[in-house]
Amino acid sequence: SRLEVMGDLITSGTFSVGTGTVRFTGTGGQLIKGNTFNNVELTKASGVATIISADATIGGTLVTSDAGTLSAGAQALTVTGASTIGGTATVTSTSGTLTFTGVVTSTGSIGSLTGNMMFSNTLQSNGTLDIGSGTATTTGHATSTGTIYGRTGKIDVLANFYNSGTFTNGTGTINFPTTGNQQVYSANFYNVTISKASDSIILGTATTFGGTLVTLGAGTLNSGANALTVTGASTIGGTATVTSTSGTLTFTGAVTSTGSLGTISGNKMFSSTLVNNGTLDLSLGVVTTTGHATSTGTILIRAS
Repeated sequence: SRLEVMGDLITSGTFSVGTGTVRFTGTGGQLIKGNTFNNVELTKASGVATIISADATIGGTLVTSDAGTLSAGAQALTVTGASTIGGTATVTSTSGTLTFTGVVTSTGSIGSLTGNMMFSNTLQSNGTLDIGSGTATTTGHATSTGTIYGRTGKIDVLANFYNSGTFTNGTGTINFPTTGNQQVYSANFYNVTISKASDSIILGTATTFGGTLVTLGAGTLNSGANALTVTGASTIGGTATVTSTSGTLTFTGAVTSTGSLGTISGNKMFSSTLVNNGTLDLSLGVVTTTGHATSTGTILIRAS
């Protein structure tokens, strides 16, 4: 069965969802009192359907089409099943948390102004993903061919991250906090934090960090055959490793390290001060220190 709603949906009694679908349609603004739904469809050509008064749970699927907006406002919105954000539709909130337990596929827009977002399964964004000032967590593999706005928020990446679209950094942070090897394809980030206790992040393309790089724990950042450039300060903490096979490592800002820095055959450029309290592996490439270099740790000079 299906309930088609063209106006407000304000319930104060029992709302038994069953296995049916609630469809919000029309072109005007709509108010929806937070409740538990099964399947929800949004087919609005324009206008905003706003969740008010209580959190909302969609126990089945969420399907949007056309160009309307579903806003959770200050309420939490949880979608248990698959979400298909079609057309140029928008799913958003001001401060409410958006949680997607199922697979998410989007050609529209997903985002929050200040709220958090959780993607617990795969995320395929072919439209717009707007992080705002909250934290977005991707537990499953995340792929974007569209546009990501980093704003001032944070993205916690717990699986692979593939971006072949546009990443507009803002001043936000990408954080890699989990164990397990991860593949990362993205041409640029702003601030990057790596707090892996073990295992590697493997960069699949030439990458620039426009802000800072901070590593903690004992994980590895490996750019492979790709160039890695860090514009801001780099703090290689713990026993973490920053390395490549043949890709050039360029550090424009100051570098302080208790971990390991090196490549197998790639060049390394330090354009500001370098303080090595860990291991600096000169390998077979060329190392250039434009600023003052200080070492209280180990420097490995390999055979040429």
